[in-house]
Order: sequence, then structure tokens, then C-alpha cells
Amino acid sequence: VWILLPLGWAAGAWGLWAWCRHDLVLGWSEVWPAYSVAGVIFSVGFGWAAWWYRRHRMNESFVVLVATVWLGWFWVWPTLAPLLASQKPFIAMAQEINTRIPPEMLSRMKWAGSQDPRITWYGDLRIPRVMDPIDLLKMQKGKRSYKVETRLVAEEMVRELATDTPVLFLINREDYDKFFDKAPAETASKGQVFPKTCFWFRSPIGRTKTQFVVFGNVPPPFSVTPNDKADE
Repeated sequence: VWILLPLGWAAGAWGLWAWCRHDLVLGWSEVWPAYSVAGVIFSVGFGWAAWWYRRHRMNESFVVLVATVWLGWFWVWPTLAPLLASQKPFIAMAQEINTRIPPEMLSRMKWAGSQDPRITWYGDLRIPRVMDPIDLLKMQKGKRSYKVETRLVAEEMVRELATDTPVLFLINREDYDKFFDKAPAETASKGQVFPKTCFWFRSPIGRTKTQFVVFGNVPPPFSVTPNDKADE
């Protein structure tokens, strides 16, 4: 306990430091104070319990063990856990949508691909889907297929992008990459021309899995900055 537990916390600190370098949301300076205190609490508490246990003082060892778990819980839950489960990427994207998209275009925005309720919650937004799930279910005669639904939604997106009616799509970064990787080729295979699209902006912070993109068939009313198009 005295040797392996501190080594385990040190290894965890290294992993957390490496994660913070690539997370693009949290800085190591934000995390290390809370993590260090948690490491001290558990290392000292469990080490003390092991010391009592080694002396065959089972009751004292158990009391210290329980006290350490509770003390660690009361420290980790309000300090470290909120940092590791940060909602900053979703809050930031909700703010971007509310501040950068004109009201008349916001009413024309639709969810495409995987939806995330945190953006609609933090932004107090009401965004319909490209295709209603009930309609998709009816089209498949009650049998759900991810492959079929993906194709149907993508085809509807291409159809709406090709019209003169302004439309915007809010889409997860990974689904955005998949759409532009496959949809143009699928459209061309049907003898059709893939419509011109206009990139608006993406999530200002966060890893790829927590990033979202807004694009449509009309240009944005603002200049697209390098940060908007980073990795686009």
C-alpha cells in the first residue's frame, strides 16, 4: 500500500497531464491541485489503515479506511469530478449558435446525425431533426436499420442543400466528416451533382468527439476566421 498506491497516483497524474495536453478544454493548472489533494487523502488514509492492519488493530484500520473513503468522496465530488466531466465544449457551442446565427436562420437550422441534448439545453434551443424518427420508422416498416436511416437522412440533407430555400445543419464533427467523405460520391453515382455547401463555424473548443459543425447552402453573414475552419 505504501509503495504501490503513491506510484499509482503518480501514474494517474502523468496520464491526466497527457490527457489535458490533447483535450483542448482543461488545462493542467486547473486539474493538478484537486488531483494532488485527492492523492494525498487516499495515500495517507489507506497507508494509515494499512499501518493499523499490520499491527492487528482491525477495528482502527477499518475506521480509518471508511473515514478515508468518505473524506475522499467529499473532496473529489465537488472539486475534481466537475473538471473531468467538463461541459465547456457544449456550453461554448450553444453560445456560438445563439450569438452568431441570425434569428431568421436559426429557425431554419436542423439537427443532422447524432444529436446531443446538452447543446439544446445550455442554449435553450429548439432544433428539429432532418427527419422525424417516427417517419423513419414508418419508411422502414417498423424495422430499424442504422445503415438505412443514415442513407435516408443523408439523401434528405443533399436534397435540401440543393434547393433555393436557406437551410443550416448542426452536426457532430465525426458525422460531418463521414457525410462529406461519402455523400459526394454517392450523389455522383446517381448521376447528380453534389450541391455547393457553405461552412459557417465549428465548436471553438473540445476534442473531435465533442465538436459540432454548422454548415448550410447559404454563406454566413460574417467572415470565417481561421479558428472557425481549423481542421475543417
